[in-house]
Amino acid sequence: MLLKRNHFHYLFILLIYIFVQNSYASERPIYQVDNRNELIKILKGLKSNNQHYKVKTHKKTKIVYSVLVQDYKAYKHLRKKTNSRIVIKNKLYFIQYQSTNLKFAIKAKKLFLRKGFYSKHIRILKRNKVKTIYSVFTSNKTIEPNWLDEIETRMAQTRINTFLGKGKDFKTNYASIVSGMEFDHPKFLAKLKARGEYYQEDYDESVLELDETYITKQLGPAQLTVGKQLYSWGAFDEFSTFDRVNIKNIQRFVFDSGEAFRRPVTAIRLENYIAAFKFDAFYDFGFEPGRKIIEESRYSGYDRENGRIRSADPNLIPASLVKNLSTHYKFRENSSYGFRISFSSDFDLSLNYLKAYNDAPMVEISDVLKSEVLANTITPAGLAAGITLAYYQEEVVGIDFARTWMGQLFKMEAAMINDSPVIDENLTLQKYSKTRFSLGGDLELDSMSSTITWQVVNETILTDDKILLNKELTQYIIQTTTNFWLEKARTGMRLITNSNDSSLYLAPYLDYDYNDRLTLGLSYHYFGGEPDTFFGFNSDDKFASFKLRYLF
Repeated sequence: MLLKRNHFHYLFILLIYIFVQNSYASERPIYQVDNRNELIKILKGLKSNNQHYKVKTHKKTKIVYSVLVQDYKAYKHLRKKTNSRIVIKNKLYFIQYQSTNLKFAIKAKKLFLRKGFYSKHIRILKRNKVKTIYSVFTSNKTIEPNWLDEIETRMAQTRINTFLGKGKDFKTNYASIVSGMEFDHPKFLAKLKARGEYYQEDYDESVLELDETYITKQLGPAQLTVGKQLYSWGAFDEFSTFDRVNIKNIQRFVFDSGEAFRRPVTAIRLENYIAAFKFDAFYDFGFEPGRKIIEESRYSGYDRENGRIRSADPNLIPASLVKNLSTHYKFRENSSYGFRISFSSDFDLSLNYLKAYNDAPMVEISDVLKSEVLANTITPAGLAAGITLAYYQEEVVGIDFARTWMGQLFKMEAAMINDSPVIDENLTLQKYSKTRFSLGGDLELDSMSSTITWQVVNETILTDDKILLNKELTQYIIQTTTNFWLEKARTGMRLITNSNDSSLYLAPYLDYDYNDRLTLGLSYHYFGGEPDTFFGFNSDDKFASFKLRYLF
């Protein structure tokens, strides 16, 4: 009697099952754990005896409540705590307290606020967390140990950002995606990420480059990291004197902040914790040349069509000259390095030393053009020599301080900046010393579910010589945030003003967290001031924008 096709199917499955059972006849499950570190210890023991093993996994789902705090710098001292429920993600931006009990999560949130910790917002999130169960089978076989078996591969956090802005006469669109892989081994952690960006303004540009790509090795209480990496020094999240390590995407300086604004550099970094002290040092190899200012961008500070250079004196650099001169670009040429010693207790205090570049390049006028401008005789040779946009290293020495007082956070930075380039009255680029002082903090208004982040910056050039730029700059930065609608929505504004030229940037906004991963936002952007001032340079660019941010 012939077997039907379905019968052959069942017979085939039965033969496979018998084969597998015979293959594992000599194997038996001896361990079942849900902690990967415990699993690795077990496998090391088996390997040391050259014993053959197999590992099977299955998933188990449980509900986890997380208290999400979106500001790393305020909580950096938590890194020394032994509580395993405090988890640092991305090294820079998030800390969360996790619990399977909702009451404990609510208690943790109240504890953060009562202890004077601060954040732009604190939220309790409910997640379905998948728990991995490892079952270990052994047999009488022996194998050679393979370190590759201990590597856990996972997808690094993926971010998608879009920014769609529309004004009266123009649009400025931007999109980026960052994704990659992480390789976790008991002896090291490696990360490989790529970034794709697209700009559409008065110009179109696409950029594809490596983002964070590094390997980290734990050396007792110290940690050594080599490769392209992101890290930030200083007490302030933005406009920090000591945040000179990473390259900034200066084309979008008023639109982005944090990880969306910084770009990694190839460096070697050593961090070492000793009691309440942390010793931090880096050496940037100088492989990244620095971001070229795109001349066609409205925010480059260079307007050939109207003959303007941001904050330049139109009497000394007339419009006819700007329209016809040539522009040259000189990237970062040398390596950078820095040292930082931090102390954390009831307050955070750090001493800093850096030999590093500033965020934006300086305008350097060629000798040929300079002499012709001063003589009021412009020739084609002078126009061809033109100007050079170049990065210059500065030596920075200073301290930063942060402390919570009466439930509010206060910050301070003070620095001496040596070898800072400035253009004098003879159009010559000279190097002077500067002092820079910043005072600010976060004010939490619990009754209104609001936060006010403020900062005052004063920078003074230490010279009696006449120079084109003002010898003193005072800047005010204020950002407000008010949470409502079950803390899923936020509204507020961002204001930056320069007292020396009476220019300002104002951006009211509304954000909505659709879920844990998706954030939508609307904002309006206003630039005010005279045409030759810092923000007034873009005074015609009043526009509304839409943003989308998605985390995988």
